[in-house]
Amino acid sequence: MLDRETLNRLLKETLEPTYRDNLDIVRLGHITQTDYIITADIIKTGAGYSMSVHIANTIDGTIKASYTGLCTLEDLENSTGIHKATAALLLALGVALTDRARQELTGPATTRR
Repeated sequence: MLDRETLNRLLKETLEPTYRDNLDIVRLGHITQTDYIITADIIKTGAGYSMSVHIANTIDGTIKASYTGLCTLEDLENSTGIHKATAALLLALGVALTDRARQELTGPATTRR
């Protein structure tokens, strides 16, 4: 449960340093009372955009799944990039995707809603 006091601490905490290392992830997990946190970076490169997404365990700071890939601006705008990352992350976590979920996440953007 996220009460007002915890929310205020969370807001104060997130205005401080970027959560990059294991200790920061564990600290943020205690504040938010969550078991996992998703962090992401999207960086413009000469070839398009580099997307890096990680799912970290807030108990011990370990990375449970990660995805890194290149995408275009169009991939970011139509969510193709994040859908591709989501499919890879779910598979890395051992989640068996249904045919429909696989199609939703990896099929053409025009089939998505």
